[in-house]
Amino acid sequence: MPRSTVWTILLSRYGLDKKTQEQVGQEIGITRERVRQIENELKDKISSVVHAIVEVKSISDLRASPTLLRIQSALLIATDMGFDINYQQWTQRLMSSGLVGNWKSQDLVGSDAVEVMIAICNLLTDCGITCFQIPKCLEYALQLVNAGIPNACAKILHVCETLSIDVRKLINRHTRYSGGVYARWLSQEIGKELEETKDILQGLRYRLLFKDWYIPKELGDAYVISKNDVFHQVSVKCSCIVVQCLLMTYVLVFDIYYQELNSLFHLLM
Repeated sequence: MPRSTVWTILLSRYGLDKKTQEQVGQEIGITRERVRQIENELKDKISSVVHAIVEVKSISDLRASPTLLRIQSALLIATDMGFDINYQQWTQRLMSSGLVGNWKSQDLVGSDAVEVMIAICNLLTDCGITCFQIPKCLEYALQLVNAGIPNACAKILHVCETLSIDVRKLINRHTRYSGGVYARWLSQEIGKELEETKDILQGLRYRLLFKDWYIPKELGDAYVISKNDVFHQVSVKCSCIVVQCLLMTYVLVFDIYYQELNSLFHLLM
C-alpha cells in the first residue's frame, strides 16, 4: 500500500474533518474493510513506538523523537491559551515559534502540518496514550473550525455547554415565532453582556443577519404555521396593506381618468 494512501487515511479518519471508514474507502477506491485493516496497522506501528518512549520516559529517547516534543509543546501552548484560544491564533503561534516546519517526506508535501499533528494526537488518544490528548479548549476550537468559524474563541462553546435549559428554550421559542433572535433583547432577558450573548448565539450556530439580529445557519424541521405564529400575522397584515395600496392606486387612476374624460367631454361640447 502506498505511503500516501496511509497518510490520507490518517488525515481522513483523525484530522479536522473526521470521516467514516466507508466514506474514506469510497474516496480512495478501496473497501471499508481494507481501510479498517490499514488503520489498525497504522495504530499498531505508531502506538508501539510511542508507548516505548512514554513508558521508559528517557530524555535521550525524547530528544531522538523531536516530533513528540513538538507535539507536546503545541498542546501546552493550547492549554496556556485556555478558552480564549481560537484555531487561527494557535496555528500562527505554532508557525512563529518554529514548532511547525517543512515536510521532508514527499508523501506529506501539500498536507497541513498542524492537521497532521492533530490527527496523530487523536490516533494516540484512541490507542489509550492520554499524554497526547488534545485539551478541551482546543477541542472546542477544532469544533468551531468544522462549523466554519476558525477565528471564533473556544469560550463560545464552553459557555454554550453550561447554558441552562430555560435559556435554550427561550432562544428556540424566540426563533420559532420571529425567525431569529435579537441579541440586545436576549442579553437583557438572560442577564448577560451583549458580546457574551453574541458569543452564545454563534456557538449555537446562529449567524449575523443585520445589526444585532441573528438567524440559524441551518433551518430546522419544517412545521405547520398556525394563526398564532408571528409569520402568519405579519403575512396577513402585509397582504392587507398590499390590497389597500392596490385599491388606492386603482381609485387614483380611475379618478384621473374620469377627470380627463370629463375635460375632453366639455371641450367637445
